[in-house]
Amino acid sequence: MYTVRFQLELNPSEKRFLSKSFFYANQIHNQIVRHATNRLNALFHDKEYLEARKAYGEAGFSKKEADGLSASEKKKKKELSSIMNNKQKEYGLTKTSLCKFVSKEQKKYKNYINSHQAQAEADAVYEGVEKVLFKDGHYLHYHRYNSFDCIKQ
Repeated sequence: MYTVRFQLELNPSEKRFLSKSFFYANQIHNQIVRHATNRLNALFHDKEYLEARKAYGEAGFSKKEADGLSASEKKKKKELSSIMNNKQKEYGLTKTSLCKFVSKEQKKYKNYINSHQAQAEADAVYEGVEKVLFKDGHYLHYHRYNSFDCIKQ
């Protein structure tokens, strides 16, 4: 398969519009990252969440399969999981809460970024939040303006 690339011919007003659209998409992404980072930091300083996460890790529930657990272990796992999930919801670290946040931010730039594009950025940031919460991610990354090459729909 071959790809042919053509130079896009734009008049100055279209260039300005595209430039502003990319700039505002980058702004929205970085605002969501800042908001999620602040929420993650607050969550990681919550004593109840830290105790539940520590107990969950010490019990090794993340490495064991559900079939190999006894009834009391299943009950304890469910208890700890519900505590952690409730804390994540309380601190606004769910997909819907990030979408609500981005909908408010998107209204500032509604002439350049539509709601679908803003929610796609919220989804991308939420994937990073999931990596930090559930996998081996350490922190969320900001985007530089010049590294932003597409606006997701």
